Amino acid sequence: MTLDPARPDAAALQLAAQALSHRAAFAYARLSPELTITTTSPHFDRLAQTVTLGRSLFAALPEFVGLEADVADLRAGLTAEIRIARVNREQADGSLRYLDLSLVALSEPEAGLLILIEDVSDIAALEQLVQQAHNEVGLLRRDVMRLQAAVQRLASGPAGE
Repeated sequence: MTLDPARPDAAALQLAAQALSHRAAFAYARLSPELTITTTSPHFDRLAQTVTLGRSLFAALPEFVGLEADVADLRAGLTAEIRIARVNREQADGSLRYLDLSLVALSEPEAGLLILIEDVSDIAALEQLVQQAHNEVGLLRRDVMRLQAAVQRLASGPAGE
């Protein structure tokens, strides 16, 4: 058996996913070749916010709708992964949860695909804070430049002197 890093061994990848799935922030599901969800880890439905077993990929995770050609390329071995980062899902309490979704091809085409979901809410919240701080610094710079220009105008005295 030759290992192709672009198409991980189905058993090895599922074992790794199972090991990670005990963390509440990570879940996986296995898709049949017909793109029906056949197996899910304990936290998958909670993170996906829907019952997924027996449903199609596109019904369970509508973020993949419109990516049918990419999924076909993945199944054909033309690409190793489809990743959708920072999908936001509103919670019952009104808060947002951010998820990274990955669809991974397994080594044997008849093995189907693996969906990985990672809850990245904490990281996404920090990224938003950093972006907000960056934007505020930009606004402050602009204000300082305006004030400097006004001070220079005042220092140069009234026009015509």
